[in-house]
Amino acid sequence: MRAFLLDLWNHRGFRYTFLAVAVIAVFWFMLHLVLNWSGEKRWQRIKTQLEAEGETFDFHALYPPPIPDARTSAPSNPSTVSAHRKAAVPRRWQRRKSGR
Repeated sequence: MRAFLLDLWNHRGFRYTFLAVAVIAVFWFMLHLVLNWSGEKRWQRIKTQLEAEGETFDFHALYPPPIPDARTSAPSNPSTVSAHRKAAVPRRWQRRKSGR
């Protein structure tokens, strides 16, 4: 093991180590290039097929409409939220006025 590690640092060992790392890096780059290209091509094909069937890819169109405050127990107005919060907390959990 020690001889192997020492060979990595001499001139010939460094050259082969650098060559091996460079080949692996080029292979990794080419693999990602091909997979990204084929994935993009496949996604475009599936997306056009689903859009032809009537699906939507607009994320904001998938949100439901807001519920009016009259129909919900959690209104969006901050002043009414604090009033509901005070009423919902049991008395023993409320802070006492410090008279001590």
